[in-house]
Amino acid sequence: MAEKEERRLRRTDPAVAVIRRTRIQGGHMDDEAKVVAKWARGGGTEVRLTKSPFNGYDKIDLRLWMADGKPTRKGIQFNVSDVPQLIGALNKSIGVGGNEEST
Repeated sequence: MAEKEERRLRRTDPAVAVIRRTRIQGGHMDDEAKVVAKWARGGGTEVRLTKSPFNGYDKIDLRLWMADGKPTRKGIQFNVSDVPQLIGALNKSIGVGGNEEST
């Protein structure tokens, strides 16, 4: 991938924007982001599920955070409207719920 295209993707990727905003603020989430849940992982890391507005949409961010309070690139961000499909897919992955195929 060309360097210019890679820089453009870094600027427009919502997950990268969350990390960038957090680093600018000294490693802490902004006041608009709400931590919905978090749980400890090995190696002093934790997983955080946050909800925050981004470009006019409510977003959910599920991300691995370091012990020093800084986010990693390991995570996913999606629209709140996608939560029902995500829950259905997660339930299906552990054998809970119907057998319908999701698209």
